[in-house]
Amino acid sequence: VILLDSLALPFGISKEEAGARQASLADMGFDFSDTKPIRVLQDKITPEKLLVDMESATYMDPNSPIDNPIFDSSVSLITSEFGVLMSRENSNLQAWLTDFWDAKDKVSYRIKTGPSQLIRGAALNWIFGSVPESFVTNMPKDATEQGLTSRIIAVHYDGPPFAKKKKYPMVDEKLQEQLRKDLADIAQTRGEFVLGPKVDTFLDDWFSAGMPPEPNYPLMDSYNTRRHSHLMKVAVCVAAARHREKVIFLADIESAKHYLLE
Repeated sequence: VILLDSLALPFGISKEEAGARQASLADMGFDFSDTKPIRVLQDKITPEKLLVDMESATYMDPNSPIDNPIFDSSVSLITSEFGVLMSRENSNLQAWLTDFWDAKDKVSYRIKTGPSQLIRGAALNWIFGSVPESFVTNMPKDATEQGLTSRIIAVHYDGPPFAKKKKYPMVDEKLQEQLRKDLADIAQTRGEFVLGPKVDTFLDDWFSAGMPPEPNYPLMDSYNTRRHSHLMKVAVCVAAARHREKVIFLADIESAKHYLLE
């Protein structure tokens, strides 16, 4: 999160601050006349303000065809606690989140505090923390039926408590800088990812076999129908992290499958 924030153009800063941030990011290779900046929101924000910020972050790819422009309103949202944004009564937000997961070309929403928000290329990367009890308590009542829970990849730690220390070691500065450069490189990746050799066969075999092992818990039924989409999204992330070729190789898809099943 710290590394991502160090490469982002935050919402709500002044023109002077934005100019200074862009100048520092130019040293990392960013050219904002050709690349959309990373937009990050952290912690407390209302669902309505989220829509406003996503619309304000809309970017048209200057290299896309004039008769078919490509828009990108992607935003990364980082919240320390799930309940800061979500509540059991917030049916509007869960509807918006399911739309963002589907990455629709264009969505329009009317909010109580202002005019309709038209968001093109809407995509939200939401990273949140929660204890299991709070996750259940704040999940909207019909989240399973509406498809929200099937669009979430939950990572649960079930091991022993972490040891308390009077001083926690910092991550090596050289490693931090290497990770920053990797993230900057990934953020400037553009274009379509394609499947490499033998990947088609691998996917056809696993999909046609029912993607074993298949979770058989009833509440996972809706998730099971979207596992293939989760797999491909994770595979794009793995490929972007491993190399610059915009090709999903067999090693990438195998790693993505391992992460998803884990």
